[in-house]
Amino acid sequence: MNARAVLRKLPEGGSLRVDASGRIKPRIQRVPDQQQGRNENAKDVPGFSWFVYYYNRVDIHKNAPKPSGGIGILVKKWILEHYNASVIDRSFDGILGLKFENRMNDSNFLVFACYLPPENSPRGRDAPSFFAHLLAQIYLNDECDAILLTGDFNSRIGSLPDTLNDIDCVPMRNTIDKSINQHGHEFIDFLNESKFCVLNGRFQGCDNFTSISTRGKSVVDYICVPHDVFDKCKKFEVLTAESIVNNNSLFGLLGGKSRLPDHSVLITEFTVTHFEQAVSTDNEMKRARFKINQIPNPRSTSFIMTYGWKTSFIALTMGFSTHLYNVDCKRCIVFVAQFRSHISPVMAITKELEKYNHSATFVLSTSMDKEIRSKGLSIKSVVANSLDKASFFDDVQAILEMTMNGSMNFPFLQLFRNAYDHCHSFSTDDELFGIIEAAKFDYAIVDYGPFLCYEILAYKLSLPFIFVSAIYDQNLHRTPFNPAYMPAFLSGFTDKMTFWERMINTVLYTYELIKPTMPSFGYLVSKYVPEKPFMSNSELKTRFLLHIINGDILMDYPISIASNAILCGGLAAGPSKTLMSRIESFVEKSKDGLVIVSFGSIIKTCPEKIINKLISAFQKMKDLNFIFRSGDYVKENGNILLLPWLPQNDLLGHVKTKLFITHCGKSGVFEALYHGVPMITFPIALDQNSNAAVIKDKGYGISMDILDFFCERIS
Repeated sequence: MNARAVLRKLPEGGSLRVDASGRIKPRIQRVPDQQQGRNENAKDVPGFSWFVYYYNRVDIHKNAPKPSGGIGILVKKWILEHYNASVIDRSFDGILGLKFENRMNDSNFLVFACYLPPENSPRGRDAPSFFAHLLAQIYLNDECDAILLTGDFNSRIGSLPDTLNDIDCVPMRNTIDKSINQHGHEFIDFLNESKFCVLNGRFQGCDNFTSISTRGKSVVDYICVPHDVFDKCKKFEVLTAESIVNNNSLFGLLGGKSRLPDHSVLITEFTVTHFEQAVSTDNEMKRARFKINQIPNPRSTSFIMTYGWKTSFIALTMGFSTHLYNVDCKRCIVFVAQFRSHISPVMAITKELEKYNHSATFVLSTSMDKEIRSKGLSIKSVVANSLDKASFFDDVQAILEMTMNGSMNFPFLQLFRNAYDHCHSFSTDDELFGIIEAAKFDYAIVDYGPFLCYEILAYKLSLPFIFVSAIYDQNLHRTPFNPAYMPAFLSGFTDKMTFWERMINTVLYTYELIKPTMPSFGYLVSKYVPEKPFMSNSELKTRFLLHIINGDILMDYPISIASNAILCGGLAAGPSKTLMSRIESFVEKSKDGLVIVSFGSIIKTCPEKIINKLISAFQKMKDLNFIFRSGDYVKENGNILLLPWLPQNDLLGHVKTKLFITHCGKSGVFEALYHGVPMITFPIALDQNSNAAVIKDKGYGISMDILDFFCERIS
């Protein structure tokens, strides 16, 4: 009978164990996972405080000689005089998150200490779940000023790219470990998804192997930071255990049976800025301002993070600066199609950016600049004469108006030609480029569309750019598309298609794949920016950093979304404001409610035949009042008020509004959804048929034909 069988028969056998050599020893009981404290083997370190959970492994082998696994963070006590530190995540094996919150203001940062077991270990076989949990924590805490990840990831990434060298503002990484393992591929996918990069190899002369043993050398320990925090990292260094022992004469501390730790120490220093707000006495400035003074030398110290009860450990040194400073404002230039429906969503984005001390300047035509200012909207702008010459926007308006008149004979070749002329006009506008270059903008927001090429402006100005559009383009993002249930752009189908609709949908999607990149069949870079590296039109479009889509699942069907695309449906929607007295008095006269009628900002006037049919239907419903955007003058006729312009969002949010009759533009649809107003849709062209199909399919309203409808059906 062996020793384990003997223990099973003894009453006190549960408190004993058999080690690998067959000796019977006391079993160390596991401390409950909820308890916070210091492990019995962790030594007190003068001037430091422990933030450690004995171990955060869910399951411990019954024969483990001591509590196995775990992560601890050791923090200098003077840091805790300025920051409140709290554990925010310990729910996953091998991940411990610590949040530091400034006691004087709302600045904060996070540190995650990580340990991913080797891939040949039973605990290392689920690396995707490990990185998925870490990614979720990053998304949940994306409002923090900075997030640092550090630890032993057991990931060998070789020369795999963790950044896009042509886009991300991060230096190239030098590689000393050429090997790649499966954990390394998972790690790189995580870095690309989260927009983090490793510090290893990016500081000249300070790199080294992080794991050195009799089995060889490797780089498996990393410190990772977001791309926008990289410039705050002033130092990175790898100290091997051997160099630490040699430089500090520590041989006497090593026992006869001791050996040097396998893992190295990783050190980085980054700057966290403290500031005090000096509130302006200027009544016009509601936001706190920040003053710049002479900046003293940063005060630095070490912040050591020790994880696991292995022989490996990582040290992290962070520098702190206490001073008044000027917030690092970013200046943005906006290139957008000259339609109110395109400009309004971007204005909502720039208004939000202003809260973070960014400033945005729009490039506008003379007429659009005047139109926006006539509505009382405040906007920074550069007026470009080249946009005044463009007839492309008139062509789009003409297509819509001709469709409403029942004509389908518009020469589309003229549209392509004018789109190219528009692109050529502003791409050769030296006066515009001189103004923009002198302003020294930091990035660009660019309108994305089938016939637009504003990205060439950003490339010519060497500005990183963000796309904004009303649609998500699978071809642009190279994400999967299944024409069997995913409606193609402009198809007008839902996810419930017949066989023939699927055939048509497939043809439309195939056309999207093979068509040339509009508006030019030639290469824009070689023509307008010959001094810069060549790339095709499609390659140029893929250089965007972020794609903001004025869309939402409310107006779409399940699709795969790229990591750098954000659905922000309803950018122009928001709480309603008080109406003008002239409109308010008309609204209050209604008995049963109010109906809003608008066919968008592009169509200035509806055909007289359609206007007469609609007015005839409206006049039969005496208990409802109708506000109709049409014409150039204000005109009231019984229960109908005609306006050249109307505050659409404010009217849709009015308590008396019962219905919205619309052409199905994205902004108007989202405003109606935001305020819970049902719709009657009259799609005309472009993406409006697709929007109308979704509205009908999801029960937000009904759809009618603008050229063939009956007054009785509206009534």
